[in-house]
Amino acid sequence: MGYSKIIITSDLLRVDNTTVMKLENPQKLNIDWLCELLGGALHTVTGKKVSKLIGGSQSDLFSRLNVYRDLELLINADSWAKIYEGEYKYEVLEHHLDGLFEDALVFTIEAPDYLIKYFIDRNVPYIDFSIHPVRYLNDYYLGVRTNVEEFRTRIDSYIIPPHILKNATKLYKAKARRVYRTPLKPNSAVFFGQTEIDSSLIYGGRFVDLQDIENCLRELTQEFDWVYFKSHPHAKRNAVLKQLISTIPKCEWLETNAYMLLSRDEIELCAAFSSGILEEAKIFGKPTRRLIGKDSPFDLQGDAAKSTPEKFYRLITHDVFSESFWSYVLHSRGKPEVRLPYEFENILKTSLNVKWGV
Repeated sequence: MGYSKIIITSDLLRVDNTTVMKLENPQKLNIDWLCELLGGALHTVTGKKVSKLIGGSQSDLFSRLNVYRDLELLINADSWAKIYEGEYKYEVLEHHLDGLFEDALVFTIEAPDYLIKYFIDRNVPYIDFSIHPVRYLNDYYLGVRTNVEEFRTRIDSYIIPPHILKNATKLYKAKARRVYRTPLKPNSAVFFGQTEIDSSLIYGGRFVDLQDIENCLRELTQEFDWVYFKSHPHAKRNAVLKQLISTIPKCEWLETNAYMLLSRDEIELCAAFSSGILEEAKIFGKPTRRLIGKDSPFDLQGDAAKSTPEKFYRLITHDVFSESFWSYVLHSRGKPEVRLPYEFENILKTSLNVKWGV
């Protein structure tokens, strides 16, 4: 396929409510990060100029101020939620995107639904990354998705196989036998909380709210003898959530490591709106329930992933950072030399939870 340039970008319209500088794109950090990791290799392999598209003031190629003004929205997170799925006044947003990606191969980090929709509609080739939610391995790994079939076929050579993911759960299951012996009630479910402002919590143009959480918890208590609530470590409204949970019969706030819970037999179901831990829970052998009304972009086993594979992330090895990876994926040069993670690394040191020596 032909392209004359490479653009690295992300969500151009995300808003951080915690800052007064709302015209600045909070995704600049991620765009700069991805460019540092991949930009050099991409330039070497392709010979093409690599540039960043961030968006910001009216003088930039993409003016966030002009977009929100034309959409007749305030610049805040609730407005971003309206835009995110590509349903709200999409033709206005489309007009602002036109011309930005002409003749480009686009690399993105956490591309929003509206941008993926635009790329697919306009046949803009993209490769999108996300930090994959399987995070109990020896390091974090990237998920990757693309609308270029030949790229996707070659990327499949670098997928971390299921047996490695399954074997690695032994570390935490063994550790739980030794260190997490807190009594749990049988026939229990655990509800995993999330941060308040997260793109995965956007559905129907709004964020999931406290009322949604309460409704789901009460429904789970009708089905299970006990429901535990495990808060996200970076959640900001824990005091409010604790008060809410105290009003729900058969529901309990629980402070513990998430992987310890996934390792316990008493837990019959893992539920969440859209938390990535549901993908991990499946590998730990737990039944899961996704409570938000859209597919997980990391679920490669569902029917949606088979019909629209360009929207679903593959879990790949760290070879993605090498020139040889991109030479093979983009140009089919050479043969894939895949360096798989070693799933038993530190298994005794970690699972024993004992230290000897200094």
